[in-house]
Amino acid sequence: MQNPYRFRWTPVIVAAALLFGLMIREDKASAQTESPGTLTLEETIAMAMEKNPLLSASRQDRIAADEEKRLARAAWLPRLEFSETVMRSNNPVSTFGTLLNQGNFSSGDFDLDRLNHPDAVNNFRSAITLTQPVYNGSREALGLRLADIGREAAESGLKNARQRLVFSVTQAYFDLVMAKENLSLAAEAVEIAEADLAQIRSRFEEGQAVKSDVLRAEVQLAGVREEKINAENRVQIARAGMMAAVGVDEKLEAGGTLRVESPAEIPDLDSVKVAARGARP
Repeated sequence: MQNPYRFRWTPVIVAAALLFGLMIREDKASAQTESPGTLTLEETIAMAMEKNPLLSASRQDRIAADEEKRLARAAWLPRLEFSETVMRSNNPVSTFGTLLNQGNFSSGDFDLDRLNHPDAVNNFRSAITLTQPVYNGSREALGLRLADIGREAAESGLKNARQRLVFSVTQAYFDLVMAKENLSLAAEAVEIAEADLAQIRSRFEEGQAVKSDVLRAEVQLAGVREEKINAENRVQIARAGMMAAVGVDEKLEAGGTLRVESPAEIPDLDSVKVAARGARP
């Protein structure tokens, strides 16, 4: 006879294995979410062009300007209107006129009592109106011209927003690159200071250095460690600035460097001014 109170381990083991697998999957997913994606400058600019909310607002302004132009152009088209009016009245004068207009007046309506106290009469009137603008002081032409100006202004605003976005994203990108370079230098300085301190302590233990040398090395190490902490904070600030410039909440990482293979030739200032006057929106 089997014990009815016997504990079954198999379901418990299976449930524990499933729970453990889910925990591992969630840990991997959170690690992938927290790990920033390394981007080139071109990839960062492309992401900003797609996700930046200010640029999206400029695109909507241009769409609105297009619709305003379509609305202004529609003023030249004929307009067809349909109207329906309903009137119900027992006013003697109104009732008398309505019956005459409807062709429903009869000899019985001349009765004095009916003339003074008529029954309520319903009157339905339908109308279809076709209006074609011919000339009203060039109002439609002026509206279309204003819509064209608004469309050009919206297009220039969108171009200006794109140029500003490219500039701000590029600046934020290389701010992060420079902050990471500074952090790398600060980390190397900490390693050098730690090695110097270890060497000086070894010399002090051997009687080849004084205590003040050890203290000086410890102070120097503390200083470079503080610089490393500041460099780490600047990296976080620069990364947040690049995220704000792109217009996303996800963590981003700049994969570029400050090393330049061949420096570009600096153009003449006057020629740059002429190009800016002709190209800037």
